[in-house]
Amino acid sequence: EGSCILAEDREELRETFPETILMRMRALRNYLSVRREAQICAGEGAEYLTDLSEGGIHAALWRLSVKTRCGFVVDTPAIPMLQETIEFANHYDIDPYRMRSAGSLLAVTKDAGSLIGKLEDSGIPAVMIGELTKDHDKILRNDEEIRYLDLPQPDEMLRIIQ
Repeated sequence: EGSCILAEDREELRETFPETILMRMRALRNYLSVRREAQICAGEGAEYLTDLSEGGIHAALWRLSVKTRCGFVVDTPAIPMLQETIEFANHYDIDPYRMRSAGSLLAVTKDAGSLIGKLEDSGIPAVMIGELTKDHDKILRNDEEIRYLDLPQPDEMLRIIQ
């Protein structure tokens, strides 16, 4: 969502990025709903669902931790992210993990493999990014590097679109 908004609203991106990339990012507006994904997840017994529309994956993970009263370990490199989103975030010096991401859904289920299979059978890409833990640590793992998720900051898009 953040990449789509930037491609639609920020003229200065035309100076840095080819029109083909901007057009591809604008086309993401067709993928901002997670209704179908949520229906499949609910039908497969997902215990928790949230979209990433405000604050990105970091805010969604924080909400998950509060709602479930659990901690988590998330493998940061497993989180799918478009290369263009990374490049836009670098251009504006913002954290893409804290950027609104409607069109993405975070789900918790006891059987990730089965749910991922059902989603992929429906043409919806899905990956497992981590697992809940009984403690309250909110761990973001990047290979050997371990860091803890802090209280979410405001959505990074607010810094740009104000």
